[in-house]
Amino acid sequence: MNLTISDDQQSKEAHTPANSHSSPQLPSHTNIKNISTVSLKYENEILNQETDEQTLEENLPPTDGKQAFIILIFCVLINIGVVGIINVNGIYQTFYLKEFPNDNASLIGLIGTLSLSMMLLFSVLATPLSHFIGYRKTTWLGGVICVAGMVLASFSNNAWQLAITQGFIFGLGAALPFLCSIIMVSIWFDKYRGIGIGTVNAGAGLGGMAASPIVQLIIDKLGFRWSLRIVAIFSFTTVFISGFFIKPRRTHFSASSKSSRIFDKAAVVDPFVILVGISCFLESIAFTIPVYYLPTIINDRGGSDSMSTLSIVLANLGEIVGGLFFGIMADKFGELNVVLLANSLIAILIPTVWLLSTGVIPLLILILFYGILIASYLAAIPSSLGRHYGDIRSPGVISVVFVYFAVGFLSGGPIGGLLFDTSKSQGSYKLIALAISGLNILSVVVLAFAYLYIKKKSPVKIGWRL
Repeated sequence: MNLTISDDQQSKEAHTPANSHSSPQLPSHTNIKNISTVSLKYENEILNQETDEQTLEENLPPTDGKQAFIILIFCVLINIGVVGIINVNGIYQTFYLKEFPNDNASLIGLIGTLSLSMMLLFSVLATPLSHFIGYRKTTWLGGVICVAGMVLASFSNNAWQLAITQGFIFGLGAALPFLCSIIMVSIWFDKYRGIGIGTVNAGAGLGGMAASPIVQLIIDKLGFRWSLRIVAIFSFTTVFISGFFIKPRRTHFSASSKSSRIFDKAAVVDPFVILVGISCFLESIAFTIPVYYLPTIINDRGGSDSMSTLSIVLANLGEIVGGLFFGIMADKFGELNVVLLANSLIAILIPTVWLLSTGVIPLLILILFYGILIASYLAAIPSSLGRHYGDIRSPGVISVVFVYFAVGFLSGGPIGGLLFDTSKSQGSYKLIALAISGLNILSVVVLAFAYLYIKKKSPVKIGWRL
């Protein structure tokens, strides 16, 4: 089976629609367009394009088939080598807080949040780039930028230089292969889309879990500079190999096709996308605080550096379990339902366990379950958007929602650092724990409005599994 395509074919790629096999209880992407507030002209263009492309659909490889699962393996590998590396930022942050004592926690915290937020923010570039140069070259270009960021970081001498290199530049590079991997799952899977995206996100957890003790060992033996260089080599290798297997279901399109749009203007003003985006923004602010600061708090409670490293491993283990579990649950019970449940549990668990416990073990248990629950967002939200908007619009819609994620992560860094510094000066972490809980509650409320909106505005009757 030939899984690679030529560069000439790649340059003609388009984000064209797959078969619409949406679950009967969910509205199709054409239904969602009917309730959008964008102009009728733009919607008619998409409807006409769908008609033009429908006759080609019978000649395409099937969704959820053997080829789809082979491609999924390499999408997972991309996330191991890119997002998995971002997931070990807690190890680096704990080290940088000791290595650069003159830099405040907010600046050091910005390193990790920049890499994550830039990965999501600049994912909007992957859609137009894949149109012009193809998915494979887009993936490879991101790998090269990742290497540049990490190598430059290895020569940095203070936190602000690391924020630019390990944070901004690496995140910019990671955006391209990351979104390509999400798009691949969205267009190659239908029935198992939730578990597909959940598996890809589990790859990020697997990479972080495997890399955490290795990175800590390299830092201890060779120093953080060589650890960054070795990480750069590993990241590029995984992306380069995977790039050969990244391909769309359709490698040609009609002259009148408008499927490969540079930017989805409709998504920007779609009420459902806006509500989901705001919910993601609020969740993203809270997301990084436990992951990046619980390892340091474990040290404050008398835990060793190995205990701090273990907390990162457990968070990534939780992400693996959560990605797979919530991917399956999303396909069975609806994406928005599982996210609402997971976030409600986070809002309860964080202040309860954090504030009512005194030892290290409760925090280790907390971060494991936090990793499981938080995986629901990145597993279920892209799956929900892909299922609702179909193959034509899902790449653009997902990238727009990722911008909300990115702004939240970017805001979460300095906010988390400020809360950490304030809590530490007060001798109590009550403020930071309650802030995380409050943000999760607000996120749940906004997502509930999105849930009610789509049920009310859909022109067809839909069930409870959203």
